[in-house]
Amino acid sequence: MSAFLMDFQSLSNLTNWFYFENDEHGTYKGCKKEIFKLYPEFEKEKFKDKWDKELAKKLYKLNCYSLNRLYGKDLKSFPEFEYKEPEKIDIFQCLKSVQCWLYQSCEGNAYTKPLYKTMRIIERILLNAIVSNLEEYKNARWE
Repeated sequence: MSAFLMDFQSLSNLTNWFYFENDEHGTYKGCKKEIFKLYPEFEKEKFKDKWDKELAKKLYKLNCYSLNRLYGKDLKSFPEFEYKEPEKIDIFQCLKSVQCWLYQSCEGNAYTKPLYKTMRIIERILLNAIVSNLEEYKNARWE
């Protein structure tokens, strides 16, 4: 499996998406619940307006760790993470970005890390929300 460093803008967009709570399936809330379960400090006043930035840093760090395991680089050789002003993305882009991060951050034993496992759960939450909104799914019989 090959990996590369995730783009700062993509990580900023992705983590900012989790900041909202306005969908009918509770997708944002479900994702945030998993993130806060892993990082309970994010719910404290200190992180109130910046937990998405802190999450982006943690995602970046695990991506660097994975690359280190793949190529044997020293983590210090990676640029310091810089949070970018997020662009608005939809649930489809969020899912694709989560899957991209998972693919790029699984080397060595990175896939055993709690953050990686949490992002797998978030991937399932997003997939469920997307499928639940498809007409084909809505029209399928419950049996």
